[in-house]
Amino acid sequence: MILPSHIQRTLVEMEPASPLSLADLLALLQAQLAAPDGSKLPLDQQISLSQALWPAMEALEQARAEQGDKAFALGQNLAQERTSFFNAPQPQTPEVLAQTLADRLANWGSLPVLASLSPWDSHLLLGLAQELELAPGQPFLEEGKSVTGLYLVSVPVEVCYQGIPLPLAMTGGLFGQEAVFSAQFVAPLSYKVGAAATALYIPQERLREALSWNPGLELWLLAQRFFRSTQTLNRLAQEYQKVNRESRLTQEILDNTGQASFSIDAKGEIGTNYSTAAAQYLGEPNPTGLPFADLILRDDKKALRSYYRALNLIFAGNQFDPKVVLDLLPKQVHLQDRVFALHYYFAEDKLGFVTSVYVRMKDLTEEINQAKLAQETKDKEREEKEIEEKIRSNIASFLGLLEMIDKNQANLERFFLETVNQKYQANPQDLRGLLKELHSIKGLCSQFGLQGLKHASHATESALLALGQGKIEQFAPAYKELKSHYKHAHILLESLGEGIVSVLMGVTFTKPDFLALKQAVFAQDWPTAQALVSAKGQIPASSLAENWEDDLLNLGMSLGKEVDFELVCPEDLTLPLEMVRTLNFELRHVYRNAIDHGLETPEVRKAAGKRSAGKVRLTLGSENGQLSIAVEDDGAGIAWERILQKARSNPNLDQTQIEAWVAQNQAWRILFLPGFSSQEQLTELSGRGVGMDAVASAIEGLGGSYSLESTLGAGSKFKFLVPLS
Repeated sequence: MILPSHIQRTLVEMEPASPLSLADLLALLQAQLAAPDGSKLPLDQQISLSQALWPAMEALEQARAEQGDKAFALGQNLAQERTSFFNAPQPQTPEVLAQTLADRLANWGSLPVLASLSPWDSHLLLGLAQELELAPGQPFLEEGKSVTGLYLVSVPVEVCYQGIPLPLAMTGGLFGQEAVFSAQFVAPLSYKVGAAATALYIPQERLREALSWNPGLELWLLAQRFFRSTQTLNRLAQEYQKVNRESRLTQEILDNTGQASFSIDAKGEIGTNYSTAAAQYLGEPNPTGLPFADLILRDDKKALRSYYRALNLIFAGNQFDPKVVLDLLPKQVHLQDRVFALHYYFAEDKLGFVTSVYVRMKDLTEEINQAKLAQETKDKEREEKEIEEKIRSNIASFLGLLEMIDKNQANLERFFLETVNQKYQANPQDLRGLLKELHSIKGLCSQFGLQGLKHASHATESALLALGQGKIEQFAPAYKELKSHYKHAHILLESLGEGIVSVLMGVTFTKPDFLALKQAVFAQDWPTAQALVSAKGQIPASSLAENWEDDLLNLGMSLGKEVDFELVCPEDLTLPLEMVRTLNFELRHVYRNAIDHGLETPEVRKAAGKRSAGKVRLTLGSENGQLSIAVEDDGAGIAWERILQKARSNPNLDQTQIEAWVAQNQAWRILFLPGFSSQEQLTELSGRGVGMDAVASAIEGLGGSYSLESTLGAGSKFKFLVPLS
């Protein structure tokens, strides 16, 4: 194969000014392009011929620069065969073309990166390039995007990864040479300049075409690529050695400080850096290689997924801020009945990659136990103070509670012994009496906030019923717990002191009262003395409702109901202390039933056109020497058909008596029957059928009477009459 005729013609025209032998140049050019038979020469021969051609082509370039028109003609003719050496705007004169090459040689030819390149190849490289303006701060090669050509930059270049500057700033040189050898190469880093600059850029296809007939330049680019890769590997090796040194130093520090610390790698496995304390906490003598999350989270699959998701984010090549991601890891764990706080730190290399996550464990068990104990003590002190305040405000009812406690404890012990002696054949009447006592005690506990005693009383009720069926195993632990609360109730009274108790009960004589009593006794004025003493046994009738309002509100809140309480009582009405204690104690069954069974939830009340809050009213008065008491509510009223159905289906009730009451239009008396309950299920509040029975017994014990009125949808009213004499 010979050169095209137009190239040969141009070279012949240049002969007078050319310092070369035209014949030698033609021979070299022909050998460079192809063998005489048209086949491509072997690579080693091409390299050898290229090396021989470099001086000739350098001289030719010089001649072209001097020859003006002929040089331009040569460039134009070469453009018909190969890509133009120049991509500058088409010059209007040959002088401009020559000056362009001269300027590039002056500005770029002295770059260190081109020092190892032959003059021919450097001229070829500069000739193939086009000038490109680089904006400051804008990457000319951007991470994650395809590299489309070769860049030659003479000013300092900043290297970035994920937007973070790396300590790899370069003084300039070649960039993107990988694209010469790979059509789809993606930049692993970003490169940008700090100030506006001009670079030379050779598109990928143009450069690869030139390399196809200039293997010397191709080898040089391969060497540059290899050199760049070697630099990167050396840096990474240095960083790795530094990390190893830091790891060894960390291990020594951990062992010397006694901290429970260790490292975690990208897989979540514990590294070789762990302290002796950490191994003890984790329960593993050699935890290296064990997955930390599996040790602390075990079967919590949701927590495990969150843990490994966060760990992947931390080691994801700085796509996320490690400090933020560390907050997603668990802060506290339970291991072997102990509680540990977890603190996290991370180590980075110079490239900004997280190399390890360090975990420090702190045993919080004792600290938590002490804080828990302190809080429990504080809560108990606060609870005791609240209970004492309630006792102070209604000492009479509390004394009545203590009397019933003492009576119930004696009856329980007697009942238990008799039941055991009779081979667990409980006396039904005694059992009913004990259940009634416990139910009354349980109800009164709410007035004083004695929740522990309330629960123990309920548990003992269940144990008594089981004991009546021959099951003894429940009674002993339930009764033991109950006795401890009975003892605590007496301690509460003792903590007030006898003097305070007597003052709160209103039986302490003031100095004027005592002098008046003394004078009446000395004068043998017995009616006056009796009146003075009797007056000390009388207290305001309003005391009958002490603590009712708090109990009503708490009960309503527990049932999701709103309650308003109203007391109507003459200011001058006084009652005997013992009567107030009894009525305060027993009538709570009535108002608690009103809340539990009578009042509706706010939603139901609104739907019925009522106020969302239900009303419970206690009215006290005197008529014909009797104390009149009315406890009424504006709830749903009593569905008598349902009451009758429940009563008639209970074989333990006197059906003859029930039918007689129905015939007399006194079906309301069914509610006061022992053992009757309208509840479907047993609760701490109701369901055993002893509450209203206890009320009836108390009123009858005071020589009084009772009645009930109820209107479906409007509410119920319980009325009681008790002699005042």
